Amino acid sequence: MGDHDLYRQAFELIDDMLFLTVGLEVVTFNQVAEDVLKDSASSLIGSEFTQLAINGHREKLADTLQDVLDGRVDPCYEIVQLELADVGPYQAELLARKVDHPEGPGLFITVRGLTSSEEIERRMASESRMALLSQVAAGIAHEVNTPLASMNLLAENVARKTDDDVVKQKMEVLTNLVQQVSTSVNGLINFTQMSREMSTIIEIEELLEDLIEEYAQHDEEVVRAVKVEMDIEDEGLKFRGNSVEMKRGLRNLINNAIEASEPGSVVILRVNKLDDRIKLTVIDQGNGMSPADLKQAMQLFYTTKKSSGGTGLGLPLTDSIVSEHGGDMMLESEEGVGTRVFVRLPLVNGS
Repeated sequence: MGDHDLYRQAFELIDDMLFLTVGLEVVTFNQVAEDVLKDSASSLIGSEFTQLAINGHREKLADTLQDVLDGRVDPCYEIVQLELADVGPYQAELLARKVDHPEGPGLFITVRGLTSSEEIERRMASESRMALLSQVAAGIAHEVNTPLASMNLLAENVARKTDDDVVKQKMEVLTNLVQQVSTSVNGLINFTQMSREMSTIIEIEELLEDLIEEYAQHDEEVVRAVKVEMDIEDEGLKFRGNSVEMKRGLRNLINNAIEASEPGSVVILRVNKLDDRIKLTVIDQGNGMSPADLKQAMQLFYTTKKSSGGTGLGLPLTDSIVSEHGGDMMLESEEGVGTRVFVRLPLVNGS
C-alpha cells in the first residue's frame, strides 16, 4: 500500500475536506473533498491547490501557503474564497500545517465550509461591534462638540471685539483648529454609520458619470483648473452593492486626486475587466507621496493635509466600503509623478 493510500485512509476519518500536497501540488484528498469537487476532483491531482481560489485571490493564498512550507508560519488559519464546480463561490475556513512527505515538504490542508448559520453569526457579531462603536462615537461627539462650539463662539467674539492684529490672527488659528477637530469627530461618526444594505446591481460607468456630474457643479474656477475624465476600456461592467455608499467612497478618491493635482492637469478614472473583477484606477498627476507617507496612508486619522483641514478618515472609510462590497483597494505613488488608487470589485456574472 502506497503512502498516498495510507494518508487517504486516515483522511476518511475526518468530516471536513482534506488535501495533502507536496509543495503546493495536490497529491491526494479525502472522499468529502471528492464529493464536493465532483467532476473537477480528478483534474486537481498534480495541480496547485491554489487553483481552487477565486481569481484575484490565488496569489495571496499561494504566498500564505508558501510561508507555511518555508516554516515562517505554522499552522496557518485563513478565511478563503474558493470557486468550486457545481457549487460556485464558496467561503471556507482553511487550516494548513506543514508535513514531511517522502517526496518532499508538503501541506496538510483542512477546508471547512462556513454554513449559512455560521456566516450569519459572523455578520451579526460584526454588526454588533460596529453598532457599539457607533454609540461610543456618538457619545464622544456629544461630549466634544458642545465645548468646541463654545470655544469657536468665544474665539469669534474676541476676534470681532479686538483691534490687535496679533490676537485676531491667533483667534483665527484657534477657530480653524476647532473646526478641524469637529470635522474629525463627525467623520468618525460617519465612519461607524455606513449602511450595510447590498441589494442593487450597479453599472460602474453610470456611477462614475454621476460623480463627474457632481464635480461639474463645483466652483467654475476649480472645474476649469482640473479636469476629470473617464477611460472606459470595457463597457457595461456591473457589481452588486449599495450605490449611495459606493459613491461616498469613490467621491473621496476623486476629491483626493483633484486636491493633489496641479492646475491644468487631468484626473483619469480608468475602468477595465480583470478576470472576474472590475478594476477601477483613479490616476492623478500630482506630486505623489513619499514612501513613508504611502506606507501610512490607509491608517485611520493619518493625513498629509493637516494644514488644509484633512482628517485622515477618507481613505480608511473608502477602504472599508470597498471591503464591505467584497473588493479590495491598493495605492501606488511616486514622488514627482502622481498617485494611482486601484479598486477591485466582484463582477456580476454576465456583465
